Amino acid sequence: MKKILSLSLLLCLCFSAFAIDLPDTEIVNEGLQEFVTGLADSVPAASTMSNLWSDAYVGQLLGIPPHFGVGASAGAAKMDISGIKKAAKELGINAVDKLNDDFILPVASIEAVVGGVFIPFDISGSFMVMDEPIGFSGENSLQYKIQSFNLKLRVPLLKQNIVLPNLSLGVGFARLSGEFFAEVQDINTHINVKYSSDVYSADVQLSKSVIFLTPYVGARILASKSNNLWDYAYTVSSDISGRDEGNYANEEYNINYQLFAGTSFNILVLKLNVNAAYDVKTKVWSAGAGVQIKL
Repeated sequence: MKKILSLSLLLCLCFSAFAIDLPDTEIVNEGLQEFVTGLADSVPAASTMSNLWSDAYVGQLLGIPPHFGVGASAGAAKMDISGIKKAAKELGINAVDKLNDDFILPVASIEAVVGGVFIPFDISGSFMVMDEPIGFSGENSLQYKIQSFNLKLRVPLLKQNIVLPNLSLGVGFARLSGEFFAEVQDINTHINVKYSSDVYSADVQLSKSVIFLTPYVGARILASKSNNLWDYAYTVSSDISGRDEGNYANEEYNINYQLFAGTSFNILVLKLNVNAAYDVKTKVWSAGAGVQIKL
């Protein structure tokens, strides 16, 4: 009897020694699908962090002085990264534990605006490229890349005078794309999420310059279509590995509503612009600041 028990114990120890801890692919797939679905809301919302001018209407290009401006802005928006954290941890990319589920995503852009010719309107645009680690780098890394282009046309409904404010109606288009990438170096274990969104917008903005301030408020509606892809691979041993892929693509437009407000502090032609926005659908706040020169 003792021999049988000893043999059984020895077999258990042998099997334990050779047991392999495989990732649960259902957890990985679920986490990545949650993440790319959430990006369909958060990425279009981030498109509004740039190309925002305090004056609801900047005036005509053909005037004295001519009306145009250039500037740079930076901001931050909250993004839920719990899905990609769950997937990465299951694959052994453990450094993601250092990150909060609600990651504050920083953005920065350059921008310009020019007044219309002959008929009253202004047109503005912004461009952004970022390629940064999220919170850490090293053996286990999680990085993001963002590219965006934003274009907006505004027409005045009211022009500011001593009594009246500036009131404008704007329409815009933004194209955003990029990726999130997590890996364990030296072995073929990684996660790659690629996203792209086309965002159409319409907004109304009210502003009024008073001494050295130009406070403004507004509301906008966003209609977006996204195509977000994910894939991952893992290696447990020389003969045990795996990979999978999936996607999120909305057939109909996602609709988001935002409220925004801010002010610029004006020193001659220099404007220091601060703003904040609230997304009604995602209940997410974002905020930004910029330095602009406008005639």
